[in-house]
Amino acid sequence: HMLIRLGVRYDSPDAIRLAWAIGEWIAYNSYLASIELAREKGTFPAWDPEKYRPIWATLPYKSPEEYMHIAGVEDTDISETVKRVLDERPRVDWRRVEEDMKRFGLRNAALLSIAPTGTISILSGTSSSIEPLFALAFMRFVSVGQFIEVNQLFLEELRRYELDEPEVIIEIAKTGSIAHNKYIPRRLRRIYRTAHDIDPEWHLLHQAVWQAWVDAGVSKTINLRHDEPPSTVWKVYTLAWKLGVKGTTVYRDKSKSQQVIHFGIKKEEGEKEKPREKTVESETPSKAMPDPSIEEPPKPVVIIPGAPSSSGGEPQGGEDKVLEERGYTRKKVRLGRGKVGEMIEVVVASEDYAGGCVDCEF
Repeated sequence: HMLIRLGVRYDSPDAIRLAWAIGEWIAYNSYLASIELAREKGTFPAWDPEKYRPIWATLPYKSPEEYMHIAGVEDTDISETVKRVLDERPRVDWRRVEEDMKRFGLRNAALLSIAPTGTISILSGTSSSIEPLFALAFMRFVSVGQFIEVNQLFLEELRRYELDEPEVIIEIAKTGSIAHNKYIPRRLRRIYRTAHDIDPEWHLLHQAVWQAWVDAGVSKTINLRHDEPPSTVWKVYTLAWKLGVKGTTVYRDKSKSQQVIHFGIKKEEGEKEKPREKTVESETPSKAMPDPSIEEPPKPVVIIPGAPSSSGGEPQGGEDKVLEERGYTRKKVRLGRGKVGEMIEVVVASEDYAGGCVDCEF
């Protein structure tokens, strides 16, 4: 979301430069804080200034441009937006850190780690750490049913262009991406890049430049399109090794029969099958009885944050009746405080509803 608000494309040299600069700034201040704690409370027990190698001494490469060269991607001139951001960032002085570290030591054996933020980001209503947007609209499967989620930031952009019509949203939701939708403004297509719009090299570059400044292994998924050949997996792992990544995860879309998140909502041709019926011989043989062994798939629910009901305000009784017939009911939940803490109404499956956030179980 930060890159989108800055107007910076995820798969671009500008994004890699920003990631490097932010990662270095966080690491720099972490070392200063650990030195101050060591000065106050003492070093960690195994501290040995002769053996300890600080993170800036173990960098595989010394600049984001070198990382991009190893990955074989084309470097471009820095944009004015990113140049301004980098110029405004305070300068770092690693020589000062080294001198203070030798004098006072470090309080922490390891300073930085990026937590897996799948669930945290859902609850916070933001993007997942250093991951790109998985999709602008996607299916999420949880114990209470299926949900179609639409990215809130993207919805705000659609409203700005007066494109937040249900028909437009449904059309976008069919694939989850707008990369090849020529009816969407070019600016949106440029910056709203989803995980499958981005080539694996850019996924790895983001992971690598953050890994340079993080002590622990960086958790990130390299999302591959469903038609990628096995050779792509080989290239990803070998490039990850060259870039100095400590560990990586590759997932090819649809490589498992079941997955928690599905890209878009468009079904493959022939995927849908009509429920079979068999005739039961009885006093009324003309009536066909459905086979009880065949269960209908759960019906998805569309959740569009901030969108009014079809009546333009409070839902009508007729809508609730239809929902009840489909096995759903309306529940109100409270999340957080302030604006986030306002009561929001969601449609959930009636059965097994725990009364909390419908996304928390992902």
